[in-house]
Amino acid sequence: MIFKLFPEEGAFGIHERPIHWSWTILWYSLIPLIGGILFAYFFLYLEKIFTRVETWALPALLKATLWGIVLSVLTLVTDYALFSGEFHIVPFSKTALSYSPLFLLLIALIKTISTHAGFAMGWRGGKIFPAIFASVAVGAAISQFIPIQPAITVSLAVVASITIILEKPLLTVVLLIFLLPISLAPLIFITAYIVMLIHKFLLKKIGLKSLIY
Repeated sequence: MIFKLFPEEGAFGIHERPIHWSWTILWYSLIPLIGGILFAYFFLYLEKIFTRVETWALPALLKATLWGIVLSVLTLVTDYALFSGEFHIVPFSKTALSYSPLFLLLIALIKTISTHAGFAMGWRGGKIFPAIFASVAVGAAISQFIPIQPAITVSLAVVASITIILEKPLLTVVLLIFLLPISLAPLIFITAYIVMLIHKFLLKKIGLKSLIY
C-alpha cells in the first residue's frame, strides 16, 4: 500500500510481469544457474579475504576515512558503488539491459568489493541487498547471451546466488518472492532447493559444513 501511495518504487511488493514460458528454458536455465553459483562463491571468497582487514591495527577513524576516499574513487566508475538500500534494485533491473555485459560485470565486482571492504573498515550495514544487487547485474549480463526472457535469466541467477550466500533456502524463497515477479514463485522455490542440494554436495566433497564467515 505504501509503495502504491508514494512515487519511489521499493524492492518489496508483489511485482507482476508477464512471463513467456517455453521448453527452451529447461536447456538454457543451466547457464544462469551456474553463473549465479559461481558468483556466490566469488562473493563469499572476497568476504573471507576482506575479514583479514579487520585485524589491521589502525584507528577506527583512520579506517573509516580511508574507505571514504576509496569509495569516492569507485563512484567515478559507477555510483552503484554506493549502498542505496533496497530502493535502487528494482529501478536498476529495469535499465540493466541498456548496459554492456562487461560493464554489468564490473558493477557486480565493484558492488561486491565496496560491500566487503566497507564492513572491514568499520562501516555498518547488511550484505543481503548488495548481494542481490550484484547478482541482478550478473544475471542481466548473462541474459544478453541466451534466448530466453531476461526476467527468467536474472531471477535464476539471483536465486542461485542468494541461496548459497545465505545457505537458507526457505529464507531465500520468502525474500525473493517479494522481490522477483510473483509468477516465478514456483520456479524460485524449486531452484532454491536444487541449488542448496548442489551446494551441500560440493561442501561435502571439500569437507566443509559451511562457507559463511
